[in-house]
Amino acid sequence: MPSALVAGGSTGQNTQQHQRDDFFTPGGLFRPEELNRPASGQSVLDQDSVVGDFGRTYHAYNEGKYLLPNNGAEQDRLDFQHAAFTILLGDRLTLAPIPKNPQHVLDVATGTGIRAIEFADKSPLSHITGTDLSAIQPNNAPPNCHFLKDDAEEEWVFPHKFDYVHLRFVFSCFSDPKNVMRNAFGSMKPGGWIEFQDPFTNELISVTGLMTCVGTAYQRWGQAVVRGVAAAVGRDIAVAPYYAAWLREVGFVDVVERRMIWPANPWSEDPD
Repeated sequence: MPSALVAGGSTGQNTQQHQRDDFFTPGGLFRPEELNRPASGQSVLDQDSVVGDFGRTYHAYNEGKYLLPNNGAEQDRLDFQHAAFTILLGDRLTLAPIPKNPQHVLDVATGTGIRAIEFADKSPLSHITGTDLSAIQPNNAPPNCHFLKDDAEEEWVFPHKFDYVHLRFVFSCFSDPKNVMRNAFGSMKPGGWIEFQDPFTNELISVTGLMTCVGTAYQRWGQAVVRGVAAAVGRDIAVAPYYAAWLREVGFVDVVERRMIWPANPWSEDPD
């Protein structure tokens, strides 16, 4: 079970195995059936998307900046990921000590917008802005929530300062995460809070701490992703351990790093 990092700081001034042949590409790569699912009422098609490998769709705005697709199956994964992380946080959307209705909230890399919408529902007096490279958010969001197609690595140009900035699972998003932190710091009110929620390690550790995944296929896969896929495009995705130090370097104070055990496999049948 990988651990997850929740790090934040203040500005400080106040499977199922398929055997059918048609699930394999000509090169012999396995292609899950769900990747064929088109956009439907449960997913949103970004009309500007481009078609990439295996028929998946990807963002066209600043094309190539983000590694993963934006198709219906990926949107399902993002929503399941949100549900799992909400459970991890005890049905909370944030751990930062923010007031119930902060005036302006920014949800960077908002994905399907599911978290931004829930925040808007729970904080009706707040104004929520969700940004992403893909416009895959629903058009029936609450009136206090809206979405923009935006690249967080470029200069932030907003009509107001933010009380709270949230980023979740952005370890694969940015070439320069520290620059994103600088952008956030310059766009926040005195006393505002920023919060990152990201996977901290790809090591599997049992609850007792007596067993790790060293030598397993899971560990080899994780290492291959870090050293191969991500490194091939010049991106270090094992960056979460540096967040706390980078936040302090940028100027945030009262930085808190909290590591939590996040199960990523079925629960053991043994309750002990």
